[in-house]
Amino acid sequence: MQRPEIESLLDRYYQAFNALDPDAVAKLFDPDCEFVDLTLGREMHGLDALRDFVRLTAALSPGFQLTPGRILVDGDQASVSLTMAGTHAESGAKWSVPSSSVFRFRDGRIVYKADLWNAASVMEQIGMIEMPELEPPRPVPEPGDRPAQALAIARRLFGIEAFPEGDDGFVSPGLEHLFGEIWARPGLALRDRSLITVAALTVLAREQELRFHMRGALAAGVRPDEIREAILHLAYYGGYPVAAIARRAADDVLPGTGSA
Repeated sequence: MQRPEIESLLDRYYQAFNALDPDAVAKLFDPDCEFVDLTLGREMHGLDALRDFVRLTAALSPGFQLTPGRILVDGDQASVSLTMAGTHAESGAKWSVPSSSVFRFRDGRIVYKADLWNAASVMEQIGMIEMPELEPPRPVPEPGDRPAQALAIARRLFGIEAFPEGDDGFVSPGLEHLFGEIWARPGLALRDRSLITVAALTVLAREQELRFHMRGALAAGVRPDEIREAILHLAYYGGYPVAAIARRAADDVLPGTGSA
């Protein structure tokens, strides 16, 4: 499909979904379609499941609307950044969050669609949860305090009670410098450094270390949906193969999607 055809198909999709018309939406999809909600870890297959999803959306959030923004097209794929908005049926509270979608096309229809959105923000806006306050900046520790500061940060993130000592005496001093001087600097909050580290390990495809630091990020206050959003974002900068590795790790580590 050429870009104008894809843009026309996407325009018709958003019009149909905003009308919450199950049959109109289904006409735009391949009968063998797959529809994935990455945030909730839910996969749906086929047109009947797609129609049920549209009906469920209408029931849970009357007036649901998708407002597309930037569209990137690459061959038979497209990614769209957009805004999701609606009204919570039970409370009447209005909500709005940014979202990202990835599409694949076949024979003029949508054969695959994946969405990622901020579920925690929606729950906060409709009054289901309260978001934690961000930690205040920490002072740069004095040199004599750094071993204790390093261990305090490592304990909070990973439950470490003591740094291992290698045969060459390198491991413990290296970790003390990393956590006592770099992680302890006041320029970034601990949760931000954790999310940055997860991003770096994602692009480097370091799966073992990534699982370790995903757990640390959760302990630092990073939400599971933020980690998944970062993985989707990095798919376009680091590549889909490394994002697939990170998603596999996330499915095992993050709450509600595997055996954390």
